[in-house]
Amino acid sequence: MSITANGTSTMYYASDTGSWFHNVGINVTSSTTYYYYIMAANCTRASTTYSFKAPPPDGESKPINIAIVGDLGIRKTSATHTIKALIDARNKTDLYLRVGDISYADDHFVEHDPETYKQEWNDFQNAMQPITTTKFYMTEPGNHEVTCIQGHDKKRCANPEHQPFRNFSAYLHPFRMPGDETGGFKNLWYSFTFGMVHIAVVTSETDFKGAPAGPNTTLNGGNFRPLGNQTQWLINDLDRTNKSRATVPWLVVAAHRPFFGSIPEAANDIADQKIYNTCRQAFAAIMEKYNVDFYFCGHVHWYERLLAANSTGYPFARNYIYQPGTIYVTSGAGGAPEPKQHIEKEAPAHAEYKSHYGYVNLEIKNANYSQLTFIETLDLVRKKTLDVVDIYRKH
Repeated sequence: MSITANGTSTMYYASDTGSWFHNVGINVTSSTTYYYYIMAANCTRASTTYSFKAPPPDGESKPINIAIVGDLGIRKTSATHTIKALIDARNKTDLYLRVGDISYADDHFVEHDPETYKQEWNDFQNAMQPITTTKFYMTEPGNHEVTCIQGHDKKRCANPEHQPFRNFSAYLHPFRMPGDETGGFKNLWYSFTFGMVHIAVVTSETDFKGAPAGPNTTLNGGNFRPLGNQTQWLINDLDRTNKSRATVPWLVVAAHRPFFGSIPEAANDIADQKIYNTCRQAFAAIMEKYNVDFYFCGHVHWYERLLAANSTGYPFARNYIYQPGTIYVTSGAGGAPEPKQHIEKEAPAHAEYKSHYGYVNLEIKNANYSQLTFIETLDLVRKKTLDVVDIYRKH
């Protein structure tokens, strides 16, 4: 059987005629394996033949493994080791969830000329190709995806020729998330269902009151929709999904910044806690109302697991046995080209913390039981499991 479909082509940097991004959507049959290749055109050679397996049907009770990582980049040894570990885990991973701060091209821009900004994005995508050609790789933006420079000498990103590098442009083109299909907005907020789990992705950077990277902030991103659109979309999405939890029991929300968590050592990170307040005011009560099981994020360069907590960040109990509330997990230890972080003050719901580089794996085993694991990646031979916890939920 062959499939024919139309696609679209876009670009964000007009002076570079080679940076085209091509997207083709196809209707697939659940759990079916599809084979494909990219045809030769002009000076481009045909690709090898790749394959992917379509998502399972909604509610299918087979176990699911989701790899979750944020704050990665490609230049540090820590990042390359994490990427290698994620690639090695392909055969046992069904879905990859990237919780922001993806390529760190803006940091690379600081040290090099503007041309390297888009090249850093290209290099990152090349590094991830063994995953993205065969697995579902779902993304969300962090503060490092907003514009072409993160602090430092902002004048370097203020020139007219840098306009294509601002306002999430480099993030919105290389990826194609189902925002349009789910009533959200492109790659910024969207949702999807994968077997027993429904995942709603929101952006913690813009499009809500007090957003840390929104209009008139240093990064000046968005708004892309009228204020309140994103939060109302989340309410509608969770309300609809919550009514069908007999079929799809697990509910996950993901964004880049923590809503709750321990305070890192450093004055600027203490100031960050004020930013987290605006994020939690926008989203946390919504998540509590619909009894979201997990919230995954990055931004802080560590792994932290909190107990199931209410919308003010306080835990219901000191265990994970059929507790209400949302379990907040920070997976920001991918290997960012910025310093590691360490705890200065523990959060009320704090349960576990690791400063090692690595990623999180969530295995949803059945309708009421899942297992959360943190895998250290700096040692590529052993890939040590540094944290594992069994979680039971009433659905």
